[in-house]
Amino acid sequence: MLGLHLAFTVKRRVLVIEDDPDGRRLIVEALTERGIDVIAAVDGLHALRTALAVSPSVVVLDLALPEMDGATFVQQWRERYPEARGVPVVVVSGKSDASEIGTRIGARRVFKKPFVVDELVNEVSRVLN
Repeated sequence: MLGLHLAFTVKRRVLVIEDDPDGRRLIVEALTERGIDVIAAVDGLHALRTALAVSPSVVVLDLALPEMDGATFVQQWRERYPEARGVPVVVVSGKSDASEIGTRIGARRVFKKPFVVDELVNEVSRVLN
């Protein structure tokens, strides 16, 4: 069974990839309050391992991450797990070129930091439903 890839999909599971602990906690708590199952990753490599192990329904992605930036994470994840091409990505970033990068990676929406958490949660909820 070498090379076998198992991914478990749970309805309404969101992978939040954010290196800032306060930002990550804010997003995770807001989504959890809406009854959404959330998994968090602190950097691009951690996110890649997590996404490959437990396939999320939606990814909330910061672009400026340690170890591997957000765009590279998306590229590598989709290369290793082709089904990931159908998983919506919502970008949350303070980068000046976030909109351009979001378009390039096929993000459903880009939120520029600072952002309104309720708007992000509403967008994720719409994507899940």
